[in-house]
Amino acid sequence: MAQAPLTPQQESALNLKLHTLVEAGAGTGKTRVLVRRYLAILRQKKTISPRQILALTFTEKAAQEMLERIETFLTETEPSSIEERHRFEDIKNQLHLAHIQTIHSFCAHLLRQYPVESNVDPTFRVIQEEVRTFYWQRAINDTLNTQLTEDPDSLIELLTHLPLSQLKKWLNALCSNAHQIPTPEFRTEHLQNFIQSQPDIDPTKLESIALIETQIMGYLNQIHTTYTQWKHQTGSLDFDDLIIKTTQLLSKPGLCTIIQKQFPYILVDECQDTDTDQWTIIKALSAFDPHLGPKSNLFIVGDVKQSIYAFRGAE
Repeated sequence: MAQAPLTPQQESALNLKLHTLVEAGAGTGKTRVLVRRYLAILRQKKTISPRQILALTFTEKAAQEMLERIETFLTETEPSSIEERHRFEDIKNQLHLAHIQTIHSFCAHLLRQYPVESNVDPTFRVIQEEVRTFYWQRAINDTLNTQLTEDPDSLIELLTHLPLSQLKKWLNALCSNAHQIPTPEFRTEHLQNFIQSQPDIDPTKLESIALIETQIMGYLNQIHTTYTQWKHQTGSLDFDDLIIKTTQLLSKPGLCTIIQKQFPYILVDECQDTDTDQWTIIKALSAFDPHLGPKSNLFIVGDVKQSIYAFRGAE
């Protein structure tokens, strides 16, 4: 079965000589163009294998759909020559090596590939978001229970300014930036801004605000310690760990160059959902220069009007 032809605009996105940004809304065929770009690389660059193309999506479902579309194209498209038929078969045989995955899955792969340089146990397991949330909430409850046992007066004093339900709500919200908790920047900026932005806080009562900040920072540090200990005990990394450790890995110039050479072609789907830390990784992988652009061939697809991860700081 022949594949439907691309429009002239879509066809122009397959020019491999150019770095390309495809900005289009939902339902305009941008995923189809992403798949065709991927296939164009493999059809035109005979020495490139699927393992040398990094295709980043932002959900596992999207990664699976892209892989299925590639397989469908290779199965349903009639090769134009015997040579191309053999190329199609080679590609299909190598698709199990393809790096078509979420950025977190790719980071996990990279850390396992370089465990010594990353200072990780390569057998680590990745904590999914719902499990992460569960253990953060348990760490919050354990910390408050410990505080009630060891220093009930300070907790009771805090609760005169902030109801227990509100305190737990705040701690849960602040733990969404868990990797920042131990840093001075979090203490001096994010925590203060968060507390002073709450509608129930009277900004004129500076003494109350100072008390709340001090108490909550202490709780957050203990919660972070409890959660981190649990990760170490279970040999686990969460999504924040994957991003942070990969960023640290790519900050090593010699090693970063080796990794960059593994992926001469990089494709990014739904780039509007890329937060600052994830974009830092993409720039490092593509050897991005602010004046000259990337060294790797970079193809980006996105819709600035559609961002499901805006709350995570996507740009």
